[in-house]
Amino acid sequence: MKRTEAPKKQPVPFAIGGLREELLPSTPAGGNTASYINGFPPITMVQKNAGGLPPKGQDMNQILYELSNLSRWASSGAINSFDSSFSTGVAGYPKGAQILGDDGYTIYISKIDDNTSNPSTGGAGWFNQTNAYLMVSNNLSDLSDMAKAKENLELDKVGNYAALPLTGGDLTGIVKTSAEIQSTSQDNFRMVNGEYGTFCRQDGNNFYLMQTAAGDQYGGYSDARPMRVDLETGIVYINNAQPYSANNCPFPVGYFMLMGSASDPNVLYPGTTWQDMNATGYDGRVLSLGYDALGTGGSNQVTINADNLPDHSHKGGWGAPGAAYANDLRTGTDNTGKYDRSMTNETFTDASGSNHVTNSPLNVTNAYVHVLGWMRTA
Repeated sequence: MKRTEAPKKQPVPFAIGGLREELLPSTPAGGNTASYINGFPPITMVQKNAGGLPPKGQDMNQILYELSNLSRWASSGAINSFDSSFSTGVAGYPKGAQILGDDGYTIYISKIDDNTSNPSTGGAGWFNQTNAYLMVSNNLSDLSDMAKAKENLELDKVGNYAALPLTGGDLTGIVKTSAEIQSTSQDNFRMVNGEYGTFCRQDGNNFYLMQTAAGDQYGGYSDARPMRVDLETGIVYINNAQPYSANNCPFPVGYFMLMGSASDPNVLYPGTTWQDMNATGYDGRVLSLGYDALGTGGSNQVTINADNLPDHSHKGGWGAPGAAYANDLRTGTDNTGKYDRSMTNETFTDASGSNHVTNSPLNVTNAYVHVLGWMRTA
């Protein structure tokens, strides 16, 4: 048989508007009414001249109406619901029978013959076909026994494909994630190697880097406190002490620090005291190695004396401007009749002798870059 051979469907039952009479369970004696048990009685099959009676057209219309109505119901794809009276009349539904539950969508299949129980009220002997399938939209939440499903799928077994149980388990590969790994446990992220285990701990007040005792890699934490962070203040403690406290600062008293920013070591290293050396007369000086710490010397300006000059000579002249070095030097006479002349012994910056050389200090400051200087005093 092929799909193209499907019979014509009748949307309207036969004789729905014609004359019909309900069929009786059985035909009265001598009557010509059709019934479920007797059908058309024998009298309707006897010649009229021999005392027979014709069958009733109302009965024929009713028979065909009921049969076509059942065909119409089946053609619509509808499934019958549980009918207690019908079940009793047929001595129970047969094995494999399908009925619709009272909710209008659950389908039950009878697993036994002569099944008179109602599956919608918990009757036995029925298989819930609807629950036999998983709804995609439910994301497996419609499984009746999650644990059994995991067991059947062997998801509780260790393997490359298996999931860890909710109670925990072991992984043999690398775990990567693009999101946070969140936990409400105080102790987390344990690393074990050699004789020790290390892990992070957060108790609501402090964050710790903890370690175990030797040989107890998976045990509790030992008395050691390698690092602690106060969650309220953010202060870091190393071995139960502030790493930059007065007793635990990496820079001793007297240490001189150069800073390329405005950072204040008094803030960077709580509990210590640092003096700003830029405001104590040391600003503008270059650094020089020496054993007299903070000793000063030198100058950015110098005055050149005669002893600082190499051996040299100057040209002079008779009667030149300036104070006379000697004024009774006689060399002869000139047209004026004078024969004595004076020789100068001073130095001028101009030819007229008006501006004396001042021997001003010479600035010998090198090109520089400024940094801030701090010295720890306590």
